[in-house]
Amino acid sequence: MGEYAEFVTVHYPNLFSYVVLVIHENAAGEERMGSGVMVRMDGRHLIATAAHCMEHNPRLVVDADFYMNTNDKIVVNHRVKILRRWTHPDPDIGFLEVGRALGTEMSEDQLHSGTIAGGLLYVVGYPDCQKEVNEPRKEITLVKSAFGTTERERTDSSLKLNYPTEGYRMEGNQWIKGPFIKRPHGFSGGGCFGVSNEGDAVPVIGYKLMGIQCAWHPGERWVEVVPIRHWIEGVKSQFGVSP
Repeated sequence: MGEYAEFVTVHYPNLFSYVVLVIHENAAGEERMGSGVMVRMDGRHLIATAAHCMEHNPRLVVDADFYMNTNDKIVVNHRVKILRRWTHPDPDIGFLEVGRALGTEMSEDQLHSGTIAGGLLYVVGYPDCQKEVNEPRKEITLVKSAFGTTERERTDSSLKLNYPTEGYRMEGNQWIKGPFIKRPHGFSGGGCFGVSNEGDAVPVIGYKLMGIQCAWHPGERWVEVVPIRHWIEGVKSQFGVSP
C-alpha cells in the first residue's frame, strides 16, 4: 500500500496536469462530459480528444472558470476560442486547436507508439459519476480521476485495456480499497499514459502519451484506446507536415 500511495502522490499530479475537461453535446442536445490532452506539436497548441467528444458544441473548461445556469448547463466564463477542429470517426479521434497553452502540454517527443517497460498504463479523465452538483446554489464540482491497467489486446487500430473492479480512494491519510467507478463515462477523450524510467544509474522518469481513450465495453470490462500514432498522422495531414 505504501508503494501505491507513493506512486499516486508522485505521478498522478503530473499526469493530471496534462488533461482538460471538454464539455460537449450529443445529437439530442444533451450535455456530456469528456476529456482531452493538451499537446504542443509543430508549434501549435492542440487538444487531443475523441471525435465523439467534439462533434457538437465542444467547450473547453480550464480550472474553475465555469458555473451552472438555471437549466443545469455548464457555462464557461471566459470561453476559449477554438481555431480549428478535426475529427476522424474511425478511429474515434480528433483535435481542437487553440491559440495559447491552457496548461501543461505534452511535447511531441512524449507521444509514444511502442510499449512501456513493466506494461502498466494509466488512463486519466473526468468521469461523469464523480461530478457533484449543489442544485440550490447552482455549484458544481468536477473531479479528475485515473486508473492503472494493463493491455488486454493490441492491434494496429486499437488498444484494449482491462477495466478495474477495485481501486483506491484516500480517506484522511490512508488509502482505502473499494469498488471502482462502475461506468467510465467522461473518460472518453482522456489520455492513456505510460510512466517510463529512461535512466540507468540515475533514474529519469518520463511521461508518455500512448493513446486516447474512446469507448468501453461493460460486459467484458475493458476500455478501448486509439493508439497515438493515428492522432499524429491526422495532425500532420491537416497541417501539411510530412509524417
